[in-house]
Amino acid sequence: MKITPKYSIAFLLLFVLVQVRVFAQKTNTEGQVVEIIWNGSQDSNFNNPMNWSGDTIPDISMGTYIAKNHANEFYPSILTIPSNAVHNLVLKDHEEIFINQLTIASGKTLEVQGGGTLRTTQCTVNGKLIATQNTVKKSDFTFNQYLHVNGIVDLPNISSIWSPGDIEINQGGTLNIDNCALTMIVRRPPWADALHLSNSGTLSISEKTRIVTGGDILLNNNSNTTISNAAQITFENSKHSIKSNGVHFPIITLKNSKNGDIPQITLEDNLVIGNSILFEKGIIIGKTGSETLTLTNHATINTTTIPSDNSHATVKVIKEGFTDTFTFPLGDGTKYHPIKISKSGDVSTTYEAQFKNNKLRDNSLTGSGQDIAANEYWVLNPTTQNPESVVVSLYKLNTEFETTDQSKLDVIEYDRQANQWQSDAHRPATSRGGVNAFVDTEREITEFGEFTLHNELIGTNLPVELISFKATQNNKEVDLTWATATEINSEKFIVERSYDARHWEVVKEVQGAGNSDVRVDYEVEDHINNTNEKVYYRLTQFDFDGQSETFDMVTVGQNESLDNMVSVFPDPVHRGGDITISTASDEALPVRILSIDGKEMDHFDLDHQMSYRVNTQEHMIFVEIANGSNKVIKKVIVE
Repeated sequence: MKITPKYSIAFLLLFVLVQVRVFAQKTNTEGQVVEIIWNGSQDSNFNNPMNWSGDTIPDISMGTYIAKNHANEFYPSILTIPSNAVHNLVLKDHEEIFINQLTIASGKTLEVQGGGTLRTTQCTVNGKLIATQNTVKKSDFTFNQYLHVNGIVDLPNISSIWSPGDIEINQGGTLNIDNCALTMIVRRPPWADALHLSNSGTLSISEKTRIVTGGDILLNNNSNTTISNAAQITFENSKHSIKSNGVHFPIITLKNSKNGDIPQITLEDNLVIGNSILFEKGIIIGKTGSETLTLTNHATINTTTIPSDNSHATVKVIKEGFTDTFTFPLGDGTKYHPIKISKSGDVSTTYEAQFKNNKLRDNSLTGSGQDIAANEYWVLNPTTQNPESVVVSLYKLNTEFETTDQSKLDVIEYDRQANQWQSDAHRPATSRGGVNAFVDTEREITEFGEFTLHNELIGTNLPVELISFKATQNNKEVDLTWATATEINSEKFIVERSYDARHWEVVKEVQGAGNSDVRVDYEVEDHINNTNEKVYYRLTQFDFDGQSETFDMVTVGQNESLDNMVSVFPDPVHRGGDITISTASDEALPVRILSIDGKEMDHFDLDHQMSYRVNTQEHMIFVEIANGSNKVIKKVIVE
C-alpha cells in the first residue's frame, strides 16, 4: 500500500531540518490498519524517506496516544523491520516512535539512543532491541499490552520501562535491564485482565533497577535469571503470584494496593530474600501451604514499617543465621503473631518458624487429660546440626492472654516423648517492667518444637480455662459472675465466702458444662449484712475424677480491689479523641500511659476523674493506675 505524505515534499524537508520526530501512519478514513515497513535501503537514519516503503517518512498524531488510554486503541499502525532490511533502524535524541504493533525480525536491530522514545502496544523482538548508553540523556520505553522476547532486548542506563501488560521471555530470548536509573515499571492498569513478568529464556536485572508490579512474576523451570542484590521489587496491587524457580529476590516491598485492599502475595514455590523485605501492607500465603519464605544470613526485615495485622507471612519462615535477635514476621492472615529468638552476638544456626491457630492444631498436640492453655501455638525448629541455644519469646497480643498480667504468663513447650506440655518458665515479673508484647523463656533453650503461652492460674493438667471471675456489690446484694472458654470433664463449681480469707463457707454449688469448647457464662447472687465490711469470694472447679482447682479471690466492701475502683472509657477511642479515667479512691493516684511495647508515653496524677486526649499513631495503648504496690492496667484500642 502506498503511503501518501501529509505535507508537500518541500515543506516536509524544511520540517525535518527544524525538528525530527518519529511518527507511524495511523488508521485511514475507512478504519483500516496501515502496515509500515522499514527497508533501510540507504542508511540507519529514520528521517531519510528512501529507507521506508513508499519512500515516505511515516506520520501519526501523538494526540491519539494521549486521548485513547485503553487497550487496542493505541497507535493503529504496524511497523515491521524485516529480515531483508539492508540497514538497522536507529532512533536518535528527541526521536520518537508511537506504534500499535512492532516486530523486529531475526538478525535485525532497533537501536534507541539517549533521548529517544519507543512506545508500542504490542512488541515482538526476534532480533535485537537495544538502548545505547548516554550519561546525560536517557531513553524511554512503553509496552502497553506485551513485550515478547525471542531475541535480545538490552536496556542499560535507561529512564524507565512502562509495561502494564505481559513481559514474556521465551526460550532463546534474553532481557537485560542494567543500571536502570529510575524505574522499571510493570503495573496492572484498570483495563488489563492480567499481568505477568514470565521467563523461559534469560533475564538479567542489574543494580539500581526498581520493578514496581501490579501483577505476577513467574520464572519458569528452564529460565536463566540473575537479579542483582541491589535491585528492588515492589508489589502494589490486590493479588500477586510469585514463582522464583530458585532465584534469590533481593529487596522486596509489600505495598498498599490502590483500592485500599490488603494485597495478597501467593508463593507458587519457595521464595528466598537476599537483601531485605519491607512489610508495608500485604499478606504472604502459599499456593499449597508447603511453600516457604527464606531470609538469607545477611537479609533483614526493613523496620521502616514493622509487620502488622495487615502485613505478615502465613507460610513457614526460615532465617539463615542472625545477630543478637530476629523476629519472625508470622501471622494467620488476619492477625500478627510473631515469634522472636535472641542470643548475644552472631548466630550461624538456621531456624524455621510458623504460627498455627486452633483450626490447624494437630490432635497429637493434646495429651491425655490436658489441654493447651492458649488457642494458638508456634512451631520453631532448627534445620542445621548442633543448633545454638536461644531465648524464645512469644507475642501475647492478639491472643486470649492479651490483657493478662504479664507476671502470670510463661512459655510452655510440648514434649512429644512424654506427650504433655512442659513449662520453660518465664522471667521474673520484676525484670519485665510494665507492659511487654512478648513473653520470654527464662533462659536459652536447646529443645525445640511446639510452643505456646500459658497462664499460671490455668494448670495445663486441669480441664477448665477460666476467662473471668468478678464480684459486683449493690448495697447488700453481691452479683458473682464467671465465664469459661473451654471445659473438659467439668462436674461443678463451688462459690465460697469469707470475711478473713481463711475461714470459708459455701455460697452455692453450680453444675459444670461437662465438655465444652465454647464460652459458658455463670452467675450466682449472695446477700451480705454489713456493706462496710470487706468480703472475700473464691471459685473452685471440680472435675468428675475428683481433681479440683481454686482460682484467685475477688473482694467487695469498703476496701474493694483496685480493679473495681478504676474505669477507662470509651474503648475503643478514635485517634485524637478523649478517654475518661476515673477512680473511686479518695487519694490522688499516679497514672502512666504506655505504648504497645511497654514504653512510657505520658504520666500524671489522677484525682477522681479526668479526660485525656489520645494523640498517638499506636493502634493500642495501656493505662496503668497504681495504688501503693497494687497496679491495674486497662487496654484501650485506638481507631
